[in-house]
Amino acid sequence: MVYVFIRWASYESRDFDKREQIREALRLKLESHGIRFLEYCWVWDENDQCLLVAGAYDRMEDACQWAISLESMGFVVPFQGWIRKVSIQFRSRLWAKLGPSPTLHLPLVTFHSFQRPLT
Repeated sequence: MVYVFIRWASYESRDFDKREQIREALRLKLESHGIRFLEYCWVWDENDQCLLVAGAYDRMEDACQWAISLESMGFVVPFQGWIRKVSIQFRSRLWAKLGPSPTLHLPLVTFHSFQRPLT
């Protein structure tokens, strides 16, 4: 599974109400681009940055297309979900087609799901 995230503002040890204001600002920015999710899954990284799970894809090409679309709207898309098995040929074709992007990192970190089935 390949996860696409949008990185937003830092939570900086803020209380819940301030964090909710940060999340609301991202929701409004997404809506200004005509994007609305059925469910918003909020996470944060090791630097206390707000992250929104913007998608989960079986195919890397699908995740890449969505990430490129989000980047074209001005969103920062860290690729923590890229699987390390990406072939060098695929990356080479992708870079040749798209050109380098300052926020597109292929693949750096494998995302691990810690979800367990409810019993």
